Amino acid sequence: MTDESREWLSGLPPGPVKPLRRNLICVHGSSRNEDQYISSEYGAQAALDASRARVTLFGHTHEQVAWIATRRALYPLEPDFRSRSGAVQSELPLRRNNRYLLNPGSIGQPRDGDWRAAFAIYDDTELRWTWYRVPYEVGAGQKRILRAGLPEVLATRLWDGS
Repeated sequence: MTDESREWLSGLPPGPVKPLRRNLICVHGSSRNEDQYISSEYGAQAALDASRARVTLFGHTHEQVAWIATRRALYPLEPDFRSRSGAVQSELPLRRNNRYLLNPGSIGQPRDGDWRAAFAIYDDTELRWTWYRVPYEVGAGQKRILRAGLPEVLATRLWDGS
């Protein structure tokens, strides 16, 4: 990363970021704290309580997951991929009367046992969230990590997704 890129990143304001309208926010960890992991019902409920947004896009855990709050319950949902190889996608239709915490996963450094690049697309017109998994050249990524002088574990975990 160039010095210019680092300077630009360090100048960004802390989240949450509201890119479209008040019904959507983007955070790194949670709407309560950028460094907080949302990995339990307690954490998901706390994040929902800290924001009025209907949809919160979050990351930090490097795992594709959703937390859905209906009028009666809060529950987690993971994508339903039909295959553990090749390119796949899993669609989640969004209902207007629910609230959502949505995690697209991670292009690199996965933590859910799947080496493929993970990402998602949010369509606020169609009210749809689609998770994707796509194979990529892991070996090339590993070489770049090692050439950059980063810890070896960052390169080795690309294959096993841990």
